[in-house]
Amino acid sequence: AVTLARPGCSHMADDLSFLSDRVRTALSKDEHVLAQLRSFDDEYAELQRVVRDLPKKTHHDVMVPFTDLAFFPGRLIHTNELTVLLGGDLYAERSAEQTLGIVERRRESLREKIAVAAGGGG
Repeated sequence: AVTLARPGCSHMADDLSFLSDRVRTALSKDEHVLAQLRSFDDEYAELQRVVRDLPKKTHHDVMVPFTDLAFFPGRLIHTNELTVLLGGDLYAERSAEQTLGIVERRRESLREKIAVAAGGGG
């Protein structure tokens, strides 16, 4: 037999309070996961914007981080060549257009996870 009562507790109000706390904790964890997934989607959207803009020029002057507080001027060249993590320790050189396709597929998968986490399907 399955019991929902907390060991050593004989009052129904205490049982309901205990269960209510468990539900609140689970919901809080779910909300945290959902917020994290949405944050990842926002980061992918920003990545898409950057990858879309990179090949518009043959080079980009940038400030390259050297330490947490120090930067030095640098230049991005070959702006249509990107190294993409495919999984594990596997990387591949891809064009900006190919990279956009990879990022979009990852966002589609992420949006499916968001829908499931939000209770909107699955």
